[in-house]
Amino acid sequence: MELKECMRKNISTQLIEELLRSIDEIGIEKTIGTLQIARQSKDTSEVLKEFIIISTCKEFGINKKELLVGKKYTAQRKNAIGVASILLKQHCNISQSKIAIILRKDNSNISKYIKKYNRLDTNFKEDRIVLVHIENLQHLIKEFSTKILNNG
Repeated sequence: MELKECMRKNISTQLIEELLRSIDEIGIEKTIGTLQIARQSKDTSEVLKEFIIISTCKEFGINKKELLVGKKYTAQRKNAIGVASILLKQHCNISQSKIAIILRKDNSNISKYIKKYNRLDTNFKEDRIVLVHIENLQHLIKEFSTKILNNG
């Protein structure tokens, strides 16, 4: 028997043993319900991430491709990356490393964006404009989150 096959059987055995323990402790209906909730939670998180990215692009008048792989360093693109970074961190509770992967940016750049966009100052006109965009997006995300939580 090959090593990979042996490892696969070992993992499968562990999974089955955990499922059986869970069924013994909380019952089959609750075990199934727990698995469904876990799967739905992951699906909901993915949908929210996508919603944040698309909404941010719309708010700043760029498309998703431009946000993720664009080469032009425009104010709209820069602001969209920064705002998307803080919104993903805030609403999806994910690490800067994962945000960097999602937005296809270097981790150190995401760190800079998050620091900068968390320190926007209402005394500066450009910052006030970005803060209005953030407020608009926060409102949209709140509405969307309520819908997906209520409707599943």
